Amino acid sequence: MIDVLNHIDDLKKIRGLIKGGDIKTAVKQCEECIAYHQKEVEAFDKWAEAESQKDFQEVKMPFPEGVS
Repeated sequence: MIDVLNHIDDLKKIRGLIKGGDIKTAVKQCEECIAYHQKEVEAFDKWAEAESQKDFQEVKMPFPEGVS
């Protein structure tokens, strides 16, 4: 929830920059927010992939003959 509130604050800041006519700074702020969130997504994807590999390795169970 704190992440959502921080994101709302970032958007309000950007909105204020746009209303004030400082488009270049607003675009820069948008790019920084996008980069931050993209890093979080990539870190989560990496973690999720590692976790899924753990689960897969633990589940290796032999099947009875004739069952595939």
